[in-house]
Amino acid sequence: MKVLILRGPSGAGKTTLARRVADLSDSVIKGVLSADAGFYSGGTQFNLLDTSKDAKYSYDVRKLGEYHYRALGEFMELAAAGASTLVVDSTSIRTWEWYPFFLHAHALTTAKPMHISVLSVVPETVSDIKLCWERGTHGVSLAKVAEQACSMEPAEPVLTPYINSGSLVFCRTVATVDSIKLTTSDDLVRLFPFSHAPRETCES
Repeated sequence: MKVLILRGPSGAGKTTLARRVADLSDSVIKGVLSADAGFYSGGTQFNLLDTSKDAKYSYDVRKLGEYHYRALGEFMELAAAGASTLVVDSTSIRTWEWYPFFLHAHALTTAKPMHISVLSVVPETVSDIKLCWERGTHGVSLAKVAEQACSMEPAEPVLTPYINSGSLVFCRTVATVDSIKLTTSDDLVRLFPFSHAPRETCES
C-alpha cells in the first residue's frame, strides 16, 4: 500500500498533483482524501475522486476541524477496504492536521508493507508565494497564502524517528510542485522511492 500526504499553502498545486497520482495508479480501490472535498460536496463526500471537478466550492471555517476528521474516517475505511494508493490532499499547516493520517497508515505496517511519503510544499520566495496565489481557485488572499507559507510546521522532526527506525517513510520538502513531472506510472517512484529500494532519508 502506498500513502502520499501532500501539504502546502493554497494554490501550491497539491490537488492537481494528487489527481495525477490517482490517474497513474493502477489501484482498483484508491482515494484522494481532503477536508476540501467536504466544501465541494456540502459535507457528504471526502474523497475528491467522488466529487465533480465542476462543483462549487463553499468554505466554512467552522466546519474545518470536523471535515479533517471525517476525511480521516474515510481514509481509514478505504485502507480497511484494501486500497493500495491513498493520497491526503490538505493545506495541513499544523502537524495535527496531517499526523493522524500518518499514524493510522503507519499502524497498518504490522499487517502489510506500507510505503508512506510526506511531501511538503513550502514556497521560499515572494515569487513562489505569488504564483500560489495566482493559480489558487478558492479565492484565498495573497496575504493569507503568505501567512500559510510562513507558518508551515516542518515535518522532518516528527518523521525522523520513524525513518531512523527503518520504517518505509520518506519525507521531502520542495518550493514548488512544478519540478515533479508525472507522465507515466514509472514516474511515481519520485514520490514513492521505496518502490525500487528502501531509502531511509529526509531530504529538502
